[in-house]
Amino acid sequence: MHPTTLIYSLVTNTRTRIHSIELPIRATARSLQLELPFANVDVWLGGYGEINGRILQSFSCEETARSSYNRLCDRIKVCTSSLAKVEAAGKGPTEKSRKVRVLAVYVGYPEDYRVPVEAVYTHTITIPASMVKEISGSLYVPRWFLRKALIDRQVRQPYEHLVRVEGEWDGEEKLWREVFEPMLNYLNEPASSISKKCSSRALSHSLADAQ
Repeated sequence: MHPTTLIYSLVTNTRTRIHSIELPIRATARSLQLELPFANVDVWLGGYGEINGRILQSFSCEETARSSYNRLCDRIKVCTSSLAKVEAAGKGPTEKSRKVRVLAVYVGYPEDYRVPVEAVYTHTITIPASMVKEISGSLYVPRWFLRKALIDRQVRQPYEHLVRVEGEWDGEEKLWREVFEPMLNYLNEPASSISKKCSSRALSHSLADAQ
């Protein structure tokens, strides 16, 4: 069985839940897909603990919210269903091709190390112009294509494994703006208002348990 829900909760310092959002997870033929408010995207969820099909994550301030957000973005970048932001390189595009600069994260076991070592490299590659998409003035390329191009070039040493292609994915800003940022707005509410909401929620759970 695979996890069915990813739940993010905003909590107080005493771990009292203020607000939460549930993101459904569904299995496709080749991956797990996270249903976001604005799109569905493949995600790797290895390493997340789950309880009865639910993955529970919490944060109490903007710093810990950013940490949860960045971790989720990295899990999306490991998969290849999203677009990756790249930088233009070289003299300029032609009708058939253009050069782009992309970051890639590798991990490996060098001979003089016993633990895996992660490294980030910058690559400049030439790709078909048809694979480049411009969104709001920025250039994006399908992540699966960049991954295949880097693997085909065998640009790293044999012991290194390509973990993910870096570069902001095309829904990264929306993820923060539509999922995480609205939850942080609850921190600006008066403490008395938050306390009443928490008490009301606790009472609702008690009544539900009694039925």
